[in-house]
Amino acid sequence: MRNADIARLQYAQAAIEALGKLSPEERAAFVKMLQERAAARGVALPGEVVPEPKELGEVLTDLHGKPGQLRDILASGDAQPHEQAQPSNPIIDILASPQAKAVLAGIAAMVVKRVMQGSSRTA
Repeated sequence: MRNADIARLQYAQAAIEALGKLSPEERAAFVKMLQERAAARGVALPGEVVPEPKELGEVLTDLHGKPGQLRDILASGDAQPHEQAQPSNPIIDILASPQAKAVLAGIAAMVVKRVMQGSSRTA
């Protein structure tokens, strides 16, 4: 298995685990926000994104696989195209959204946990 495939699998597993920690209502709110922001940026999501951890995790993993796409979707709540938007810091914009912050923090924590568990096995 290539490193890129391993990284994708780790990200997908971390996303599913992180999304599983959210309530159904929180996941539904995240899906709604994701759909609105993707539509505002002209990004096509699968026909119906369901707020279940596995399916939503796959959507996030696909978006993450295209450099910058997930960040751009989650970065700003406004619907202005990039050409008209005021310059901003994408990390600060992402952290302004409670749903995006919770999901991305959870994914990051799960990835770190998996990497640390993997490195402790090889040490």
